[in-house]
Amino acid sequence: MIMHNDLLYSTIIIWCSSLIILSPNFAIYAQSEDSQAVPSDEGGPVVQSDEGESGKVRCSNGSLVERSTECPSTDRCPSSTPSIHDILQCTPSPILQGNNLNTSVSQVGNSKQFQSINITTDKKSYKPGEVVNITIKNTGAVALTFPNSILGLTMQSEDTHEKYPLFSAQVITTLDSGGEKTLKWDQKDSFGQQVKAGNYTGSTSSGLINANTTFSVGW
Repeated sequence: MIMHNDLLYSTIIIWCSSLIILSPNFAIYAQSEDSQAVPSDEGGPVVQSDEGESGKVRCSNGSLVERSTECPSTDRCPSSTPSIHDILQCTPSPILQGNNLNTSVSQVGNSKQFQSINITTDKKSYKPGEVVNITIKNTGAVALTFPNSILGLTMQSEDTHEKYPLFSAQVITTLDSGGEKTLKWDQKDSFGQQVKAGNYTGSTSSGLINANTTFSVGW
């Protein structure tokens, strides 16, 4: 009877010791599973974890939205849908150039806000003497400052590189985020004469960013 009790006691001691040895390994494994990070796509858009705000898209200006389509049109966003544990990061697109559109984007210091300016004409080709309507729009997240009332607009021939004067008040002008202004050019040179047929460029500049748009005048 005594030997049986001693054997039972020894068995209980061995069983308890095995639990003490195995339990730390189990705890380490569980911790490793809980803290597993989601890897980002190498060379692709940045994927960030952000507790309490996951499952959303962060625009280049720092705002959090539900879908990438809610970000500025100048943003380059990942095509995938964010999971419940991730935030997909959009980045500003490079300068967009075309016959009738140019958008310039610049980061403001070390912040997540971006300056962005867009300039367009209402047509790609004009008849001689036809008024050219140029629209300048602030598509960025911060206000833009210009040196005059025509938002720094200049007109130039692409063929002769001659610049044409535009009447303006020399006052500092601010264009708020989302604001726009339409200006007009009557196709006249420095002597009040009709410019020749050819290609022309309208340009605007604010601080470190500038944008331009091209159009033609034909006979």
